[in-house]
Amino acid sequence: MGTKEKIISIVLEEGPMLPVEISSKVGLDSFLIKGFLEELIKEGKIKVYEQKVGTDFIYYIPGQEQKLSKKYQESKDAVVRIKTYSDKQIRESPELRQKREEFIQRLRKIEEREKIEVPEEPKKIESKRRLFPLREKSEEVVPKVEVKSEASFLELAERFLDENRIRIIEKRDERKKSKELIASVPSKLYPIIHLIIIKDKKKINKSDMALAYAKSLELKMPVLVITHGDLTKGAEEYLQEVGEFLKIKSIK
Repeated sequence: MGTKEKIISIVLEEGPMLPVEISSKVGLDSFLIKGFLEELIKEGKIKVYEQKVGTDFIYYIPGQEQKLSKKYQESKDAVVRIKTYSDKQIRESPELRQKREEFIQRLRKIEEREKIEVPEEPKKIESKRRLFPLREKSEEVVPKVEVKSEASFLELAERFLDENRIRIIEKRDERKKSKELIASVPSKLYPIIHLIIIKDKKKINKSDMALAYAKSLELKMPVLVITHGDLTKGAEEYLQEVGEFLKIKSIK
């Protein structure tokens, strides 16, 4: 059973759920679960409740609409209980208060003993006059030649990111023919953090795909490979095997 089938089976059995609940049942990171949920929404197999619980939505199978209001209220109450518990202040014991005051007094004594050193003004060094004046060089007028350079593929790829509102969060690795970025990619519900790999390469083989997928698993986030190269047969087969977490965008 694939991951998407597991998600559908769990939601059918448990009812409407939050991504973190699905994540604990499936055994995958919530970032990866959200990627699968996005695919299931596009396929029409999963729906999303319009009301948010904290920063997340509730996901459900069509036909579970009657359970949504109860699930929403339960989840909302749980968030309130957690927040109330975290906001409670720990009572300070007399011993702890005394130690804190003694520590503050020691700090004050140290500050009183320290002298503030005022830095000396730097001495002005008088510049020596030249005995012989320098000869003025005649300025040669060199005509400017405008050189029109075509944008590199890396520049085209970055332009693609800007045009699609993909926000760069971190630049991991930059080389002459490739780049690795962490970026926020817009989706129908909320932005999803991706690993973006830009490759200026004529042929993308299976090894390139396997390396990108390995980095995706290591960082626990989907990966988008942007390239102008053609995929070899082995790369295409590997792409079909790994599924939604490894995507290719071809820019010619």
